[in-house]
Amino acid sequence: MEQSILAVHVRGLDGMCVGCRLWRARLTPYPCWQVAWETSRQARVSTHGPVLPVWSCGGCGAPWPCATRRRELLAEYEGAPVSLAVYLGAQLVRATADLSWAPAGSLHRRFLGWLR
Repeated sequence: MEQSILAVHVRGLDGMCVGCRLWRARLTPYPCWQVAWETSRQARVSTHGPVLPVWSCGGCGAPWPCATRRRELLAEYEGAPVSLAVYLGAQLVRATADLSWAPAGSLHRRFLGWLR
């Protein structure tokens, strides 16, 4: 999904964001907030992002989300615990497809259990 944001939200000939014009019928100067959000998010997770399809941490090699990434996520989603749970639930669904051999309970604890 993230790559689709960057693929659609590009600079038009008039300097406006093409994706914002198509999706929301708005003239928004490029880079729009979605491009700024996605590029900053990529920079934030680049060191401790998941290595797919094994779902290990790219920064420390621990199972993702590692302790460092968990602290980063808590800070990033401060005041929005439901949004964090939705994000991690989506990652759990993706990981379940890649790690079909892993017990469901252990994946649930790994992705969502630490939020309690």
